[in-house]
Amino acid sequence: MKLFKTLSALAVVRAQVPDFADLNALFASLTDNLAVGAPAGDAAPSAADGARYVVATQTTTPTTTTTTAPVTTTTVGPSGTGCWKCDQMNFLDCATSGSWTECSPDQTAGDYGVCFLELREQNQLLTQLCTGCKARNACYNLRRQNFVGSDQSQRLGRFHDQCKPEWKLQRGSRRYGVQQSVCRTCFNMCSQAEDHKCFGGLEAPGTANGQFFLYDQNMNTASSTGATKTYWYANAESAVTGTMNLGIPLGVFASDPVAVGQVNAMTNMVNFGGSYADTGKGKEDDLNRATASGAMGLYWAIQDQSKAWWSLDHAALQSIYQNGGNDATNLLARLQAVTEYASLSDLL
Repeated sequence: MKLFKTLSALAVVRAQVPDFADLNALFASLTDNLAVGAPAGDAAPSAADGARYVVATQTTTPTTTTTTAPVTTTTVGPSGTGCWKCDQMNFLDCATSGSWTECSPDQTAGDYGVCFLELREQNQLLTQLCTGCKARNACYNLRRQNFVGSDQSQRLGRFHDQCKPEWKLQRGSRRYGVQQSVCRTCFNMCSQAEDHKCFGGLEAPGTANGQFFLYDQNMNTASSTGATKTYWYANAESAVTGTMNLGIPLGVFASDPVAVGQVNAMTNMVNFGGSYADTGKGKEDDLNRATASGAMGLYWAIQDQSKAWWSLDHAALQSIYQNGGNDATNLLARLQAVTEYASLSDLL
């Protein structure tokens, strides 16, 4: 069983869902290579910076969808009342200068809020990280702008997308210059009383309160396989392998040995979040890590991720994992609801 290969199988929520009877098909790889065409220009963000922070809602009425064969009812709803809020240029400042913020109701009937993430990169380096509360519909509308160019026209290609998360797309060229990437996604709200469900595991400011990890040199990413980092600039590689990162929480811990083994695997970009003082990598649950795996939350790394990953409904995936529990068997059982969550994108 390969726990985290499920992510790319859900890459585009409108796409067909594979046969989940085959676990290898269920957990398809996150790191499939994407074709890179000739550069055709840069794309500027379509949303003004002032649109980042908008009030979210705490409506307690969840949205429920039901399958008929087998009969299964699952709920997608807010898991908390707020979000970690920061607007900084690196992960450390986000942890030390940010704050947990309660999301205010937006009075929109039937709507509820999410946390949003905006990641800006240039030359493979993080230039701005913005996260906080946002009305659900507004967040999903912004997320839809990530790949307008390539989704609407194969001729335009990836270089017309706002979001160019793969580092091989951010390499400068003499003809088109430096390529900037602006990517956005949405995930569940969190509570200060729930451990490690906020961005970076942060419920209070300071490195002691966050869940950090270093990239493992051997981890597959969107632009690399194993230790072969052909497309990576040296300073970008140093930034993620030598400087602590933060990620989006799955909202679960890996207490089951099988689940631990799947996080340890280099074929996905899920990491153990631990102490800021750790010298071990995010793929290590014991070596040079100050905390046992059962107490370290699981986090998606967000740099050099793929178009497939940035197209996922991360709020829906979080709900699937959190409804399943912490062991591999329960997580697999909950994945029968994937088709329900995939269909929700058509309603947003």
